[in-house]
Amino acid sequence: MDPLARLTALADIANLVARRCRSLDAQDWDGYAACHTSDVVSWAIGSEQGVEEPTRGIEAVVAFLREQLAGATTVHHVHSPEISLTTDATARGTWAMEDRLWWTADGQERWLHGFGHYEETYEKHDGHWLIASRRLVRTRVDRG
Repeated sequence: MDPLARLTALADIANLVARRCRSLDAQDWDGYAACHTSDVVSWAIGSEQGVEEPTRGIEAVVAFLREQLAGATTVHHVHSPEISLTTDATARGTWAMEDRLWWTADGQERWLHGFGHYEETYEKHDGHWLIASRRLVRTRVDRG
């Protein structure tokens, strides 16, 4: 891959990940879905929950998130990307992440402040990069 194409791919992937975070926090489910392949695989590994079975397919991922985040306010930040282009149409990335979530349960405001990494794979479809898999590895979770 020539240097300009490589830099363009890296920028496109970074923009994709930023768009995914913004869409998630806005609960723009159509925008969120558009950031992923139709057969995306998503799972979480956390310091408190252990390994979960992955959620497969964008419809299932959106349904899960829509249910889990109903009525919640979220803020997701990702930074310090490590992106490797594996072919002209595939890539891997690791992003440091921090998220904050607020919701009301039993009449009380609750919150979560999480830290960790996203480990992702990307595929280029019809000239656009999409997220093909995501694994959230939490290293710390504070709750209130």
